[in-house]
Amino acid sequence: MTFAYPYILGAPILFLASLIWRNREVTNKAVSISSIQPFIEIAPTFRLRIRKPLLTFLFASFVILISIAAARPQRTHVISDEYKSRDLMLVIDISGSMKERDFVSGRSALSRLEAVKIVLSKFIEERTGDRLGLVAFGSNAFLQA
Repeated sequence: MTFAYPYILGAPILFLASLIWRNREVTNKAVSISSIQPFIEIAPTFRLRIRKPLLTFLFASFVILISIAAARPQRTHVISDEYKSRDLMLVIDISGSMKERDFVSGRSALSRLEAVKIVLSKFIEERTGDRLGLVAFGSNAFLQA
């Protein structure tokens, strides 16, 4: 897998580092109290203990996943087309003029329609994987698939 914009993957590191720097514990407190005894007796609940780490984890996950999506992951597997098929429509005249015997094959005379059949049979044998259709027309058109 590759990324279209791999430099974006460095953004969450900088962003999360700036958050950690900004939220670091400050040793000088603004409020001083005379005794911490009342606070020691109050035990934090499980919900209070887990809230800040959970929110931090969810936010960090969000930033990382958004940056991965922005980097545009791409697959490197190339699908190749070994054979491209074609859609072909053959149009043949079957009117009375196709009965004219003006083609010669060897020593015998062929009608135009017989010559077309010979040529088309060779053409169709070579068309592996192609889809063929036939329109025969004379006084009317007839569609064959």
